[in-house]
Amino acid sequence: MRKGKLILMTMCLLLAVCVDAQNVKNVYSPKIHGVIRGKYEYQPEDQAGRFEVRNAQISIEDTITKYVGYKGEIDLSDEGKTKMLDAYGELTPFNKFSFRIGQMRVPFTIDAHRSPAVRYFANRSFIAKQVADIRDVGGCLEYKFDAGFPIILECGMFNGSGLTNQKDYWTSNVNFSSKAQFFFPKGFNVTLSLQKIRPEDYIIMML
Repeated sequence: MRKGKLILMTMCLLLAVCVDAQNVKNVYSPKIHGVIRGKYEYQPEDQAGRFEVRNAQISIEDTITKYVGYKGEIDLSDEGKTKMLDAYGELTPFNKFSFRIGQMRVPFTIDAHRSPAVRYFANRSFIAKQVADIRDVGGCLEYKFDAGFPIILECGMFNGSGLTNQKDYWTSNVNFSSKAQFFFPKGFNVTLSLQKIRPEDYIIMML
């Protein structure tokens, strides 16, 4: 009898969640973004060329309630490879304060955070590609406010395991990263960032 009641209660709970989700979706709808970048390269020395799909990204994000949101992003062809890019939930308990947990780009540098849709050239800068192209699993705090001009402060802690080594990765030496952005009038901005990583047995601090 207890088993039957438990099943009935579980079904009622699932039904309530589904009904509530349906009501939420009547107000909020997910935002879907995508970008496809194709390119052609020619090497005069070899007298040879190639076509390539550099990116085929698609993302979905939504604010489920006033305080809860999420984002998922995947690249179906990052130089021919499929990669999961972003997968995180976001809490916004206060108007200008938010907390993200999951898989995301580490808050460091400028160019690495630009979407492929707004880049001027087919390839990124050297810094963005070789130094700052880091996505990791962790938690990140963000605070936005206005001091006569917009300011965004971010800081986070991350595993240091990357995107494919999460399940059995345990560490007592987490990585961290912080970033401050100042958006001055007439299109000028200053970005300061600090990051600690540990690729192997050495700790590297980047500023």
